[in-house]
Amino acid sequence: MADQLTEFLRNKKEQSTRGEVDWEAKKAQWLTSLQRLYARIKDLMDESLRDGTVDVVEFEAEVNEDYIGTYRVPQLGLTVGRDRVLFSPKGVNVIGAEGRVDLQGDRDTVTLIRTASAGDREWEVVLQRVPKLVAVPLDESSLAAALQRVMLT
Repeated sequence: MADQLTEFLRNKKEQSTRGEVDWEAKKAQWLTSLQRLYARIKDLMDESLRDGTVDVVEFEAEVNEDYIGTYRVPQLGLTVGRDRVLFSPKGVNVIGAEGRVDLQGDRDTVTLIRTASAGDREWEVVLQRVPKLVAVPLDESSLAAALQRVMLT
């Protein structure tokens, strides 16, 4: 029995040393994906931005993650009338996704997750977490539903 345990632990250690992660590259991909997310959001709201219905501001905040440390991330803020919402990146090291951004408003918070690195389907809006994760692609409809959920009015 002890031999099984010893062998298991040796195999586990060997596997972990083979799969070294380039954390700087992962962080760089994450930051690039955030810029694509914000560009996608602005594209989806293009008409509302052009007619002045929505004001947008971008700024930076600090995030601290295991293995990566403290670094700066872009945040996106939207103002619609008296309502303000914030797209706040939480990190790249999340279970079940390749990154997480919270859409925070005065009423609620909605989670967006990065699921892949390909085009418009890179980001999804989480509809439900338990008992099973349910998410839909970020598009005009899912963004509208998320904004309605987090805004007071």
